[in-house]
Amino acid sequence: SGSRGAWLIEAAIFSLYFLLQLMRRMEQRSRVFLTFVASSVAIGITAATFLFLKQITGFIGRDATLSGRTAIWAQVWSFIVQRPVLGYGYDAFWQGIHGESFRVVAAVHFIVFHAHNGFLEIWLELGAAGLFIFLLSYARAWKKLWPLLRRGEIDHAAWPLFLLVLIFLYDLDENTLLIFNGL
Repeated sequence: SGSRGAWLIEAAIFSLYFLLQLMRRMEQRSRVFLTFVASSVAIGITAATFLFLKQITGFIGRDATLSGRTAIWAQVWSFIVQRPVLGYGYDAFWQGIHGESFRVVAAVHFIVFHAHNGFLEIWLELGAAGLFIFLLSYARAWKKLWPLLRRGEIDHAAWPLFLLVLIFLYDLDENTLLIFNGL
Protein backbone atom coordinates (compact mmCIF):
# COMPACT_ATOMS: atom_id res chain seq x y z
CA SER A 1 0.00 0.00 0.00
CA GLY A 2 1.12 3.54 -0.66
CA SER A 3 -0.78 4.69 2.40
CA ARG A 4 1.56 5.61 5.23
CA GLY A 5 -1.39 5.24 7.61
CA ALA A 6 -1.69 1.59 6.59
CA TRP A 7 2.03 1.13 7.27
CA LEU A 8 1.68 2.63 10.75
CA ILE A 9 -1.37 0.50 11.51
CA GLU A 10 0.51 -2.60 10.34
CA ALA A 11 3.44 -1.69 12.59
CA ALA A 12 1.06 -1.26 15.53
CA ILE A 13 -0.59 -4.64 14.87
CA PHE A 14 2.79 -6.39 14.62
CA SER A 15 3.91 -4.69 17.85
CA LEU A 16 0.73 -5.94 19.50
CA TYR A 17 1.44 -9.45 18.21
CA PHE A 18 4.92 -9.43 19.77
CA LEU A 19 3.49 -8.00 22.99
CA LEU A 20 0.99 -10.88 23.14
CA GLN A 21 3.76 -13.41 22.56
CA LEU A 22 5.63 -11.88 25.48
CA MET A 23 2.50 -11.88 27.66
CA ARG A 24 1.91 -15.55 26.91
CA ARG A 25 5.04 -16.40 28.92
CA MET A 26 4.17 -14.25 31.96
CA GLU A 27 2.13 -14.72 35.09
CA GLN A 28 -0.99 -12.64 35.75
CA ARG A 29 0.60 -9.86 37.81
CA SER A 30 3.31 -9.35 35.20
CA ARG A 31 0.73 -9.31 32.37
CA VAL A 32 -1.24 -6.56 34.12
CA PHE A 33 1.95 -4.56 34.66
CA LEU A 34 3.03 -5.03 31.02
CA THR A 35 -0.43 -3.96 29.85
CA PHE A 36 -0.16 -0.81 31.96
CA VAL A 37 3.33 -0.05 30.62
CA ALA A 38 2.32 -0.74 27.00
CA SER A 39 -0.78 1.46 27.38
CA SER A 40 1.34 4.26 28.87
CA VAL A 41 3.82 4.00 26.01
CA ALA A 42 0.95 4.08 23.47
CA ILE A 43 -0.50 7.19 25.12
CA GLY A 44 2.94 8.81 25.11
CA ILE A 45 3.46 8.02 21.43
CA THR A 46 0.00 9.41 20.64
CA ALA A 47 0.74 12.62 22.55
CA ALA A 48 4.15 13.00 20.86
CA THR A 49 2.54 12.40 17.46
CA PHE A 50 -0.03 15.08 18.17
CA LEU A 51 2.62 17.56 19.35
CA PHE A 52 5.10 16.86 16.53
CA LEU A 53 2.70 15.99 13.71
CA LYS A 54 4.26 18.38 11.21
CA GLN A 55 7.76 17.00 11.71
CA ILE A 56 6.61 13.37 11.68
CA THR A 57 4.54 13.74 8.52
CA GLY A 58 7.42 15.55 6.83
CA PHE A 59 9.76 12.70 7.79
CA ILE A 60 7.52 10.09 6.13
CA GLY A 61 6.97 12.23 3.05
CA ARG A 62 3.47 13.49 3.77
CA ASP A 63 1.95 16.84 4.67
CA ALA A 64 0.55 17.84 8.06
CA THR A 65 -3.01 17.93 6.70
CA LEU A 66 -2.88 14.13 6.36
CA SER A 67 -3.62 14.35 2.62
CA GLY A 68 -6.42 16.86 3.17
CA ARG A 69 -8.15 14.89 5.92
CA THR A 70 -7.88 17.63 8.53
CA ALA A 71 -9.73 20.03 6.20
CA ILE A 72 -12.44 17.41 5.65
CA TRP A 73 -12.73 16.83 9.40
CA ALA A 74 -13.10 20.56 10.06
CA GLN A 75 -15.89 20.82 7.48
CA VAL A 76 -17.62 17.68 8.75
CA TRP A 77 -17.48 19.01 12.30
CA SER A 78 -19.31 22.18 11.21
CA PHE A 79 -22.18 19.97 10.02
CA ILE A 80 -22.11 17.73 13.09
CA VAL A 81 -22.74 20.71 15.36
CA GLN A 82 -25.81 21.61 13.29
CA ARG A 83 -27.45 18.22 14.04
CA PRO A 84 -25.49 16.81 16.97
CA VAL A 85 -28.04 14.46 18.52
CA LEU A 86 -29.56 12.50 15.61
CA GLY A 87 -27.35 13.45 12.65
CA TYR A 88 -28.46 13.54 9.02
CA GLY A 89 -29.58 9.91 8.74
CA TYR A 90 -27.89 6.73 7.59
CA ASP A 91 -26.28 7.29 4.17
CA ALA A 92 -28.15 10.60 3.85
CA PHE A 93 -25.35 13.18 4.00
CA TRP A 94 -22.87 12.26 1.26
CA GLN A 95 -24.76 12.93 -1.97
CA GLY A 96 -21.86 14.06 -4.18
CA ILE A 97 -22.53 17.52 -5.58
CA HIS A 98 -26.07 17.56 -4.20
CA GLY A 99 -27.23 18.70 -0.77
CA GLU A 100 -25.05 19.58 2.19
CA SER A 101 -22.11 17.43 1.07
CA PHE A 102 -21.47 19.84 -1.79
CA ARG A 103 -20.54 22.51 0.75
CA VAL A 104 -17.79 20.18 2.02
CA VAL A 105 -16.61 19.54 -1.56
CA ALA A 106 -16.58 23.28 -2.29
CA ALA A 107 -14.58 24.03 0.87
CA VAL A 108 -11.89 21.39 0.36
CA HIS A 109 -11.76 21.70 -3.46
CA PHE A 110 -11.98 18.00 -4.27
CA ILE A 111 -14.71 15.37 -4.35
CA VAL A 112 -15.32 13.76 -0.97
CA PHE A 113 -17.42 10.63 -0.45
CA HIS A 114 -17.10 10.20 3.31
CA ALA A 115 -15.63 11.86 6.40
CA HIS A 116 -12.33 9.89 6.34
CA ASN A 117 -12.91 9.15 10.02
CA GLY A 118 -15.29 6.40 11.06
CA PHE A 119 -16.21 8.04 14.35
CA LEU A 120 -16.98 11.42 12.77
CA GLU A 121 -18.94 9.59 10.08
CA ILE A 122 -21.13 7.89 12.67
CA TRP A 123 -21.70 11.19 14.44
CA LEU A 124 -22.49 12.95 11.17
CA GLU A 125 -24.96 10.33 9.95
CA LEU A 126 -26.41 8.87 13.18
CA GLY A 127 -25.68 11.68 15.62
CA ALA A 128 -24.42 11.44 19.17
CA ALA A 129 -27.07 8.77 19.76
CA GLY A 130 -25.52 6.49 17.13
CA LEU A 131 -21.99 7.20 18.30
CA PHE A 132 -23.01 6.44 21.89
CA ILE A 133 -24.51 3.09 20.84
CA PHE A 134 -21.34 2.23 18.91
CA LEU A 135 -19.12 3.20 21.85
CA LEU A 136 -21.26 1.10 24.21
CA SER A 137 -20.87 -1.96 22.02
CA TYR A 138 -17.15 -1.28 21.60
CA ALA A 139 -16.71 -0.93 25.37
CA ARG A 140 -18.73 -4.13 25.89
CA ALA A 141 -16.37 -6.01 23.59
CA TRP A 142 -13.36 -4.76 25.60
CA LYS A 143 -15.13 -5.71 28.83
CA LYS A 144 -15.56 -9.28 27.55
CA LEU A 145 -11.97 -9.39 26.32
CA TRP A 146 -10.27 -8.14 29.49
CA PRO A 147 -10.86 -11.30 31.62
CA LEU A 148 -9.30 -13.45 28.89
CA LEU A 149 -6.20 -11.29 28.91
CA ARG A 150 -5.99 -11.29 32.70
CA ARG A 151 -6.22 -15.08 32.86
CA GLY A 152 -3.54 -15.40 30.21
CA GLU A 153 -5.81 -16.97 27.59
CA ILE A 154 -3.83 -15.24 24.88
CA ASP A 155 -4.85 -17.68 22.14
CA HIS A 156 -8.54 -16.98 22.80
CA ALA A 157 -8.01 -13.24 23.19
CA ALA A 158 -5.75 -12.57 20.21
CA TRP A 159 -8.30 -12.43 17.40
CA PRO A 160 -10.83 -10.16 19.19
CA LEU A 161 -7.97 -7.97 20.43
CA PHE A 162 -6.52 -7.55 16.95
CA LEU A 163 -9.98 -6.80 15.57
CA LEU A 164 -10.77 -4.16 18.20
CA VAL A 165 -7.41 -2.44 17.79
CA LEU A 166 -7.69 -2.55 14.00
CA ILE A 167 -11.20 -1.07 14.08
CA PHE A 168 -10.02 1.79 16.27
CA LEU A 169 -6.82 2.58 14.37
CA TYR A 170 -8.17 2.16 10.85
CA ASP A 171 -11.25 4.26 11.51
CA LEU A 172 -9.18 7.20 12.70
CA ASP A 173 -8.41 8.07 9.06
CA GLU A 174 -10.90 6.02 7.05
CA ASN A 175 -14.54 5.05 7.31
CA THR A 176 -15.43 1.39 7.45
CA LEU A 177 -17.94 1.46 10.28
CA LEU A 178 -20.98 2.52 8.24
CA ILE A 179 -20.21 1.05 4.81
CA PHE A 180 -22.86 -1.30 3.42
CA ASN A 181 -21.66 -4.83 4.22
CA GLY A 182 -18.51 -3.24 5.67
CA LEU A 183 -18.18 -5.62 8.58
